[in-house]
Amino acid sequence: MYSVNFIASNPVFIDPLAIELASRYKTRTNYGIDIRNNDNYLKVMESIRDADVSIIDFADHMAIEMTRGIKTGKIIVRLHSYEFFDGMTDHINFDNVDKFIVVNDSLKNLMRHRISISTKKLKTVYHGIDLNKFKIAPNKIKSNKVGVAGYINYKKDPSFMLNCFHEISKVCPHLEFVWAGEHQDLRYHLNMIHNMSKYKFKLTMIPWQTDMNKFFEDIDYTISSSLFESCHLSVLEGMSCGVIPQVRLWEGADNIYPSHSLFITPDSCAQKIFLFENNQILGGSLEEKRQAHRDWVKKYFSWEKHVEEMDKVIQEVLNE
Repeated sequence: MYSVNFIASNPVFIDPLAIELASRYKTRTNYGIDIRNNDNYLKVMESIRDADVSIIDFADHMAIEMTRGIKTGKIIVRLHSYEFFDGMTDHINFDNVDKFIVVNDSLKNLMRHRISISTKKLKTVYHGIDLNKFKIAPNKIKSNKVGVAGYINYKKDPSFMLNCFHEISKVCPHLEFVWAGEHQDLRYHLNMIHNMSKYKFKLTMIPWQTDMNKFFEDIDYTISSSLFESCHLSVLEGMSCGVIPQVRLWEGADNIYPSHSLFITPDSCAQKIFLFENNQILGGSLEEKRQAHRDWVKKYFSWEKHVEEMDKVIQEVLNE
């Protein structure tokens, strides 16, 4: 049995994969290790040397350090997105990387314009959603709620989101808005407090949610207002729970979400929700619309498909 070593500063995305692949490989994990400690650094380097292949999740400082110097083992690195925009990929030694995974083709295109890397090493593997964990609530009712979940920072463009809420409230005044998350920048927090006095719609702010399945139980719509995302997993999770998405057309969104869910301006977001509210987008009942969005995730972004695609990359590296 081949051995696969999983390395990550944050195991949130990679650990479920490591657990899934434990029946196929001899697995080892190295998570959240402070490699500034020389003993820890040597321990991780030894794990790369001793494994048949190592997967480093996030192209961050861990990947930078683990790809320096002499190549000691086969390495797969997975990029999400922030690492690219923070310039971390500029410092990775791609000569020591056997495969470089991106989670959206848009990232592959960005990489080609900035980094000198063989196209044979670049591989797109989209995220997967475990539909056993995210389900449409039994007897899900029409709640008239628009729910948003995620950190509140510059990337999410909270001012744009508030404008979306404002436009939606003008054409659908019966809808309410719920924002679950945490502020990561005091300036945006102050800006939201300042702007809220100017808006008439009802917005409820609640803490960060650990149970997204529970959060989406009584949500009708969810919005992505981000400037850029590699995927925006909470939107796919919402779709899996029968929530209707509206996604700002950030670069690569059209690789993931159905065309009827994409918008450019707050006004167009509001108009699409208005059409959904009046049964003018997609045929069938509300229950059928909810199921159609869940089926989209099942068809294109199932967890099983994601695992098989990741396993194919591992097999490619093992056989090279």
